[in-house]
Amino acid sequence: MLGLGAPFLTLWLSLAGALLAATLLFPLLYFMREGLTPAYVLAARRHGWSIDEVSLGRMASAYALAAGLLGIVFGVAYLGVAALPIDWLIPPVAAAATVTSVMYFLFTRLVLPDVDLDTDRTRLLKLQLLATAFLYGLVLMVLVPTLALSA
Repeated sequence: MLGLGAPFLTLWLSLAGALLAATLLFPLLYFMREGLTPAYVLAARRHGWSIDEVSLGRMASAYALAAGLLGIVFGVAYLGVAALPIDWLIPPVAAAATVTSVMYFLFTRLVLPDVDLDTDRTRLLKLQLLATAFLYGLVLMVLVPTLALSA
């Protein structure tokens, strides 16, 4: 079970849940108009390329790396909330909100400003990223405790 008694297990389950959530969301994002563009932008920014130069493999590796890091953020947020003596704050919900906020903030403030995109595409990309971040946080909120119950 997730909790303070097994923080490393919580982090491992969060990482596994994040990678599983990313795998489950990949086909959905692939068929959305700007669904995987954030991953292309991240890969382009990492390598100093334009978006058009990024291959599908590089984009998938950037996507998996971001998912793994967000899984660790989920686990740390979960443990932080579980340590608080507040009864009404539910750890998976708070951790999912944290992941959604961190994902949106980091991308829109650190990655997106350096990419040369027109204003309409940037606005659409931000909306797409917000929807993706919310969906990703929601899947993690359900998936990680479910993995913990089966472990």
